[in-house]
Amino acid sequence: MKTVFLTLFDAKGNTARKGLWCIGFCLLSTGLFAQSSAVHHFTLGQQKRNQGNYAKAVTHFTRALELDASLVQAHELRGYSYACLRKYRQALKDYNKALTMGYENAMLYLNRGWAYYSLGEKDEACINWEKSNLMGYKGVEKVLKKYCGF
Repeated sequence: MKTVFLTLFDAKGNTARKGLWCIGFCLLSTGLFAQSSAVHHFTLGQQKRNQGNYAKAVTHFTRALELDASLVQAHELRGYSYACLRKYRQALKDYNKALTMGYENAMLYLNRGWAYYSLGEKDEACINWEKSNLMGYKGVEKVLKKYCGF
């Protein structure tokens, strides 16, 4: 890993030592730049998803994951974006990846249930919706009654 050190100077060109200037040396590494860029793409992905531009959201979430594979929520949100594009198999891959990385939440199970349901896999959908319900997601009770009979 390449490391770069920067010395901060005040307005007169003196090495900064006091007050707000007293930061000293800043350690910058390519890993931090990549992480920062990954977070930037993750944020852009969220914005595009919120705007309903799911194809662009997928692009940004994919780039974020290329830069930092540990961004587990990028898998969840890319999965949601794929589902909105009716690419349910890709959505399931992302939802499943998030789960294998130890990330669990009620909304993830709810959305994974919808992906399964959209592929005609009602039993898997009901299992996921029930898990979402057990995790406290209130809105799924109506879904369970309507589609699963309980």
